[in-house]
Amino acid sequence: IRIENSKYDRNALIFNIGFVFDPETPVNNYMLTLCKLASTIETLEHEVEFLSTAKTKAMLERVFPAILSQLNSPPYECQLRIHATNALSLKVCPEIGGAMPDVKAHQVPIQVVDIQTHVNSLWDLTLQQVIPFIDGSRYGLF
Repeated sequence: IRIENSKYDRNALIFNIGFVFDPETPVNNYMLTLCKLASTIETLEHEVEFLSTAKTKAMLERVFPAILSQLNSPPYECQLRIHATNALSLKVCPEIGGAMPDVKAHQVPIQVVDIQTHVNSLWDLTLQQVIPFIDGSRYGLF
């Protein structure tokens, strides 16, 4: 992650966060958790200079082992107060299903009329966001 700002040496703070696994461990379940952790640390840097201030940077020695311990123990969740006003909530989600099922042509939504001309502000917000993606080729599994 790269945060550009003139307050940092070389005008940027560059950092990376990763998990280390045994070679046999399936890692797909951890990808979203890792992305959320990185995003949270980036937000903490923007809000309270978490990585660039010596006092808060020292907290990493307490925070990362706690994250590791909680994510490796059932129920594979982490609830941790990071800072006086910030908390971290992570969960390792189980892998859902296996291979994607075959999708038949009749299961893909297509527009038979121009829906955009009928949309108004009273429609459900989720529906308004989904409509642009109804193109006859995309599909979703619920």
